[in-house]
Parts: sequence; C-alpha cells; structure tokens
Amino acid sequence: MIDEISELKGNLEHWKNKRSNIINIIKLAYENRLISSKPTGKKYQATIKKVKPRLIDNFEQWTEKEKSTFGLKKKTVVKRIISDEVIKETEEDLPDKEQLRVAIEQNPGSAPDKAKLMRRVSLTYRRRKRIRKGI
Repeated sequence: MIDEISELKGNLEHWKNKRSNIINIIKLAYENRLISSKPTGKKYQATIKKVKPRLIDNFEQWTEKEKSTFGLKKKTVVKRIISDEVIKETEEDLPDKEQLRVAIEQNPGSAPDKAKLMRRVSLTYRRRKRIRKGI
C-alpha cells in the first residue's frame, strides 16, 4: 500500500516536471548545435533564439591586479540628517560586470582567467500559427 502511494506520488511529480524537462533537453540540444532554430511540427512550433550570455565572474579567485583593473569599490554611508552623524559605513569590492563582459567578448586575453560567459538560449513553444495565402 505504501509502495503504491509513493509510486503514484513519483508519477505525479514526473508529469508535473515533464514539460520543463523537455524544454531543458531542447535548449541543451540547441546550445550544442544538434538542432536548428527553425519552427517544426504540424500542430505546434518551437522557436529558439540566442539571448545575452550569463556572466560568471568568480570574483573571489581573482588576483589583486585583476581586481584593480576590473573591480569597483562600493561605499555605503548612513548619516543622520539633523546632526550629520555617521551611523553606519560599509565598503565592499565588486566586479565591474559591464566592463568585464566587453573585455571577454572583444579581447579575452585581457580579462581575468576565472571569469567566463555562459551561452544561453530562449525557447518559445506554442501552437503553430497558420499563414494565409492570397489577399
């Protein structure tokens, strides 16, 4: 009885996740250039297009020279308006993501070795649109 209930729950979860699993498989196939981005099927169509790549900076693993070249210093100060008294002051180092993205795309040798761009795609899956012929 308990085995049947757990099996039914497993089957229910499988059917809930089936669509997202299929979408992930199609995206992976497109990223590896196994399929093209043209619409397919008689009743449904899937369109795949490239989107802005995701930046993985790994900022903690950069050298000091790379941090000084592609880094930003963020300083946050909280003051009282009436007395101009400083309540809290924090400072942190962050990567300059826009400059880093441009450096990786145009001149990868100048960018930090640990930073990389991950290709991404977008999948649109819907009923096929019919095209009317003639006027």
